[in-house]
Amino acid sequence: MAFDFPASPAEGALFQPAGGPLYKFTNGAWTIPSTPPVMSISDTAPANPIPGQLWWESDTGNAFLWFDDGTSRQWVQFNVSSKPTPGSPFKRTLITASSTTFQYDPTTLYADAEVVGGGAAGGATAGTVTAGNGAAGSGGGAGGYTKKLIQITDAIRAATKTIVVGAAGTSGGGGNSSYADTVNTLTGNGGAAGVNGTQSSQIVIRAGGAGGAATGGDLNMAGGQGGVGYSVGAISGAVASAAAAFAGTGGASQFGGGATAGAVVLTTSSSGSGGAVATAWGAGGSGCWTVNNANGSGGAGAQGVVVITEYR
Repeated sequence: MAFDFPASPAEGALFQPAGGPLYKFTNGAWTIPSTPPVMSISDTAPANPIPGQLWWESDTGNAFLWFDDGTSRQWVQFNVSSKPTPGSPFKRTLITASSTTFQYDPTTLYADAEVVGGGAAGGATAGTVTAGNGAAGSGGGAGGYTKKLIQITDAIRAATKTIVVGAAGTSGGGGNSSYADTVNTLTGNGGAAGVNGTQSSQIVIRAGGAGGAATGGDLNMAGGQGGVGYSVGAISGAVASAAAAFAGTGGASQFGGGATAGAVVLTTSSSGSGGAVATAWGAGGSGCWTVNNANGSGGAGAQGVVVITEYR
């Protein structure tokens, strides 16, 4: 079968006679081109496409077909791209229950898991403080903090993830928090309680509660240690029976500082203040102080938290 090919064709020109195959002018001759790739993948359109060729634009996620409608040829998009911006977060889940399970979104590829243990209570003052004496407790320690970037494999996606959030210490140490899947276990231990203050006619120092340790993450940080509490006993002379007490501040966590308590100046008056309650996740409560007064309670720490940030 003979065809009349177009005269003076340009390089890459296409010609398909009625009932004949598709020809392409390449290197000075009309030839039948080989079958194109099933799908060309690139940021830019393939050069010299032939009808029926497919192209996936890798920087946008769009897919196109090189279409010949008989009068013109062009790339025609045949999908709706759903490709998000790489690394863009699409969900943040704050887990505050004492214990729960967790499943990732089906499209999640990576997740940041952050775990912080519960904050501890500040120290109390034990017994009635007699005239001329002061007593002060130290601050409670903060919960440990750990963080890890987790690649979500099929096994991790299918398994149930277990999350425990450490309770706030109300008169002692804070509870432990944790995240666990089939591969990873992250633990943020609760902080240790502040030391109780006892009355004395001397200077008495109480070390703050230690911050909790953390394990399992790419980043592991101990919680902040509670502040020192100290008291000053009776002073002789014109201010006999005067005393002072300074309660320790709670340890700071990754989510904020510990609770602070007021401090009293040297005085003969009977006064005191219970410890302040921590509000930032995992932070420690402050100690209690009293002068020439009855005993009091340390402030409670704040509960821990687990934060999961998912990425497509």
